[in-house]
Amino acid sequence: MCAIVLAEEFVIRYRKTRVMRSGTRQSITGLVVNRRINVSRAEYDRLKAILHNCRRFGPESQNRTEHPGFREHLQGKIAYVRMTHRERGVRLQKVFDKIVWGPPDSSGPSR
Repeated sequence: MCAIVLAEEFVIRYRKTRVMRSGTRQSITGLVVNRRINVSRAEYDRLKAILHNCRRFGPESQNRTEHPGFREHLQGKIAYVRMTHRERGVRLQKVFDKIVWGPPDSSGPSR
């Protein structure tokens, strides 16, 4: 494998390279790649809990970092999960669709 990388004129950072055996979690750039590509269970559970609490207590209660586009932020995280595991992403989207968002911003153009 190193020969291919070097033939393509890339540089291998050996201190960042490690052998990950099949019995341990194999993670690359934040994705788990053991049998199939997936987000970590902890990341999935955290997003699922945020969506559940948004539905139960309102989205304002879960926007702890005061993200200006919190709704879009959550949609992006769901899309990221769906990209790696379609069924999980669909389940999260169903929970997201049940969240009651506040009234639309009244500062927009009026007719």
